[in-house]
Amino acid sequence: MLAHGIVRRVNVAIIDSGFWLDSAGHPYTDSKGLSDLPKDPVQYDFAGDDYIADGQALFTCTGGSSCPWHGNGSASVAVGIANNGTGAAGTGGFVADPMLFKIAMSDDQVARAVRTAVAWGADVISMSFGGDCNGWCTSHYRSSGYYRAFSYAKANGLVLVAAAGNDGEDTLEPHYTQPCEVDGVYCVGALEDGKNTSKSYSNYGGVGIWAPTDIHAMPDGGSSGKLTTHSGTSAACPFLTGIAAMVKAIDPSLDGERIKAIISKTAWRDSPDSEVGAYVNAYAAVVEAAGGYHIPPDIKITKPSDGDTLQPISGFYLTNFSAKAFDLKDGLPSVSWSSDKDGSLGQGASVTYDFTDAAEGDRQITATATNSVGLTASDTITVHLSFGHSPPQPVILQPQPNATIPPGAYKLAGYAKSTDPGSLVGGSPATK
Repeated sequence: MLAHGIVRRVNVAIIDSGFWLDSAGHPYTDSKGLSDLPKDPVQYDFAGDDYIADGQALFTCTGGSSCPWHGNGSASVAVGIANNGTGAAGTGGFVADPMLFKIAMSDDQVARAVRTAVAWGADVISMSFGGDCNGWCTSHYRSSGYYRAFSYAKANGLVLVAAAGNDGEDTLEPHYTQPCEVDGVYCVGALEDGKNTSKSYSNYGGVGIWAPTDIHAMPDGGSSGKLTTHSGTSAACPFLTGIAAMVKAIDPSLDGERIKAIISKTAWRDSPDSEVGAYVNAYAAVVEAAGGYHIPPDIKITKPSDGDTLQPISGFYLTNFSAKAFDLKDGLPSVSWSSDKDGSLGQGASVTYDFTDAAEGDRQITATATNSVGLTASDTITVHLSFGHSPPQPVILQPQPNATIPPGAYKLAGYAKSTDPGSLVGGSPATK
C-alpha cells in the first residue's frame, strides 16, 4: 500500500475467537477464490497452543448470546482487504496485515497473546472482549502478569484498543471493565447508526473515544456466503483499530500514545449526548498524521463546453458559466472566474457575464477553486465569441412613401438599425 508516498504495511493483532479458517489455517474463499483475509494469515491458538486458529468462538457474547464467528467479524471490520472485488472492506484494509490470535478469554491467554503480539511485530492490538473487575480484582491484576503484559506492549509503542462492552453501565467504579480500563488501552464505545449519540447498550464513563457499529463484514461459517453484520462495541473497537493502522501507515515513527493523541485531537466533539465526549473523525486523523491538510480541491467547468461558440441571449451576449467544485475539507470551496481577454468574470459556482461590448475571437475561460487553507485547483476551456454580423438596415422616417415634396428646404429624417449587439447605429436626422 502506498500511504502518503510511503510503502508501509501495518501489523494488526486481532485477539478474539471464532475465525472462519480451514484446518490448515487458510481463510475460506468465494466462488472466485477470493477472501478479505490474506491466503496465509499469521495466527496462533492460545487456548489449544497451536499455530492454527480455526474454529468457532470459545466464548459467548453479551448475555450469553451465541457468536460463533465473532473474531471473523472483528477481523473484517479492522483489516478486511479493500478493493478486491469481494466481501467487505476494513477501515485499515489498505494498509493492515492481520495476526489472528485465538483465545478462550482467560487472563493468562490474554496476557500471552498481548506479549506475543509485541514479539511478532504487531503495531496495533484489537480486543473486542472484556468483563467487570471490582476493586479487589483490579488490585490483583495490577500485580499480575496480566497488567504487566499491557504495560510491556505500551512501552513498546503499540496501540491498544478494546471494546467498552454492551451492558449499558459505567466502565469505571464499581465495574472497572477489563481490559478497557487498563492503563494505556483506548476504550471504545458504540454510536447509534448514522448519529453522534451512544447506543443505549454501550458502556460509558471511562470510554476514551466513540466509533460506529453495525458494520458490514465478510461472510462466515453461518452466512452461506453472504455478508454479515458485526455489531456492538465489538465492531466499534476494530473500526477504531483500522483507523489507528492508517495513522501508523502515514507516519511509522508514531508510537501508540501519539497515535491515540492524534485520534483524540482530531475527533468530533459536538455530540448532544453528554457521555459522548469525542467520536472518531478518521479523515482528520489521517490528515493530521500526514502533517496537515494539503489536498487541493477538485473543479470541473460544466457549462459551456470546451470549444463552444457563445450565442446571444435576447440580442445581448450574456453567457452563463457553471462549474462543479468539491473540497475534502470544506465541502464546497469558493470559485472565481476569469478570461484571458476580459479579466474577472465573477465569483461563485455559477456566474453570468455580458460580452456585448467585448472583442470578438477566442478566449480562455478559467474557473479556480480555493479552499480555506489557500490551496487551489483550476479548469480552463476555450470559447469563441462571434457576433454574426449582418448589414445595418436604414429606416426613413421622413418623407413618408409616396409623399409630395414641395420646393425649397425640406427636412429629411431617418436612422439605421443593426442586429449586432451593443448600441444601435443611429442616423442623425438630416435636412435638405
